[in-house]
Amino acid sequence: MMRKANKLKAFEAIFSMIVRRMLQKHFQNIYVSTEVPALSPHKPTLIYANHSNWWDGLVLFYFNRYCLQTEAYMMMHEKGLKQHPYFSMLGAFSVDKTKPKDIVKALNYAKKQLDEGKAVWLFPQGDEYHQDTRPLHFEPGLAYLSTITDTTPQIFSVALYYTYLHERKPVLFIDISEELQKDTWVTLTRKERTRYFQQVLTLQLNGLQASTIENEASHMTPFKQLL
Repeated sequence: MMRKANKLKAFEAIFSMIVRRMLQKHFQNIYVSTEVPALSPHKPTLIYANHSNWWDGLVLFYFNRYCLQTEAYMMMHEKGLKQHPYFSMLGAFSVDKTKPKDIVKALNYAKKQLDEGKAVWLFPQGDEYHQDTRPLHFEPGLAYLSTITDTTPQIFSVALYYTYLHERKPVLFIDISEELQKDTWVTLTRKERTRYFQQVLTLQLNGLQASTIENEASHMTPFKQLL
């Protein structure tokens, strides 16, 4: 059964401090691209990211709170939300991909948030895959949501890349795209949109991978420290 979000501002504030301590303990640093776009408030917003490990949800919560500050909702596996029910107080709502009716309910719930001018975050791969897996494969939910909102949403792509840079603890690079220009995707079919969204994120991930392999100061300058 689909579980709706039950956002609590007070809990978000407390949890953000807990997450910050967790990230400081386990990461050498987190770097975010300096060109963070200005999101238009009160407009339907779709933000999608690659999903490679357990940290992703916490990282995006922290990134959103301290950088983007959207009224965020995130689709989450029903099993995961049962194991960690407090995520519902942060905006998580569940989906059981084995039940078509549950998928429809989750997508309709996401549409409702978008039509109210809120942001919906998605991991369109549908599960965890190694960050260097290619090609990326997206499930159709992202493209579907981009077609059914009352107002055309603003869409952004977020690449998460974990690596080591000569330190004991890993670092994380976060790169968020500019708003995907509507004339590049709005006339496409859903399948074509899915391929386009995949291509955008693939280019971002490949760019982060190349930069961290070369590991030169000139390649690190487009980023600022988040921790």
